[in-house]
Amino acid sequence: MAMRGLAQRTWSHGGTDLQRALRELLKQQLQQPSPGGAGGENHCMLVTDGVPTAGEPLLLHEREVARNLGLTIHTGFVGGEHEPYPPPLAALAAATGGLRFQARVAAGSVTEVRPS
Repeated sequence: MAMRGLAQRTWSHGGTDLQRALRELLKQQLQQPSPGGAGGENHCMLVTDGVPTAGEPLLLHEREVARNLGLTIHTGFVGGEHEPYPPPLAALAAATGGLRFQARVAAGSVTEVRPS
C-alpha cells in the first residue's frame, strides 16, 4: 500500500501548522479550480504525524471554505500504537465528507494502516 511506504519515511521536526497547509491548498483551489468545481468531485489527502500546535487548532474557517468549494479532504494520521486520532483531523474529514486513515508505528516501523 502506498500510504504504508510514505508512513515509513516520515519523521517529525516538531511543530504542526495544519492551518497554514490548508490555507495554501484552499488558496490554490480558489485561484485555479479543478474540473470538478463546486459540487463536483475534488479530493485531497492531508497526512500528518501530529496535532495542530500552531495556528487555529480546530480549523473552523478552513472546514467552511473547503465545504463551500466542494472539496473533500481525507485525513491520515501517523502515530504510535496507543496514540488517539487527533479530533481536529477527524472533524476536518467529517465536515468535508472525507475518509480517515491511521498508520500505527512501533519500534520504528509501520505496524498497521487502516481506516479510522
